[in-house]
Amino acid sequence: MSSHDGEDTAEQTSNVSTPEETDSAIITVYIGATVPTGFEHTAAEEVQEKIGVDARISKDRGRIYFPISTDKLFQVHRLRSVDNLFVVVEEYDHYQFKESKEETLMELQQLASKLPWSNALKVWELNRSLKKKKGHRKGGNSTRVKPDSEASVADTRQQELPRETSPAGGDAKTESVADPESCQQDSEEALPEARLIKFRVTCNRAGDKHSFSSNEAARDFGGAVQEFFQWKADMTKFDIEV
Repeated sequence: MSSHDGEDTAEQTSNVSTPEETDSAIITVYIGATVPTGFEHTAAEEVQEKIGVDARISKDRGRIYFPISTDKLFQVHRLRSVDNLFVVVEEYDHYQFKESKEETLMELQQLASKLPWSNALKVWELNRSLKKKKGHRKGGNSTRVKPDSEASVADTRQQELPRETSPAGGDAKTESVADPESCQQDSEEALPEARLIKFRVTCNRAGDKHSFSSNEAARDFGGAVQEFFQWKADMTKFDIEV
């Protein structure tokens, strides 16, 4: 997961929340942030100082989590100590996998249609609107950020809100990440003229005793996501990483 802190953070304080950005009901989601290992407490303190909420430091090093409501979403772009941001779709503590590989992979396929995607995708779309408005204020022709093929989630910088799913270890989380290059309308409520969303799935297992590989989990879960949303799989030029 790459970090590009210096290039864009200077514009972060110019974001403001407007009625157009919060024209729907205000919802609260959990945001995850990746930070350099060892700086988790520093990042949590910055969240408290700038956003006014308590951040939870993950037992997985280099991550913190904190709640935020959609009317305050612009505030996440003021954070300087984080690398990438993503929206948590669902979190499962001590997720219990089936004994056989076939049963486990089938369960992962079924999980795609059971997850509460709606709020995460709404936040993703709202973040896209925030970025567009900021781009207009800058002059309109801002350079787009290319997705980093080496990143485990999209190279979202601090301005982006991702999507990531990982019920592939003893402690499983399902999280959300939107890629910077071209975020589109929530597929569940897609406009007729909306461009087809491109996505990829990355799976990272935690622990050693698994009957399936990370690639197998990503393949089966990704196929189910594609079928559910009718998105297009693209491993390099993706809009969303799950």
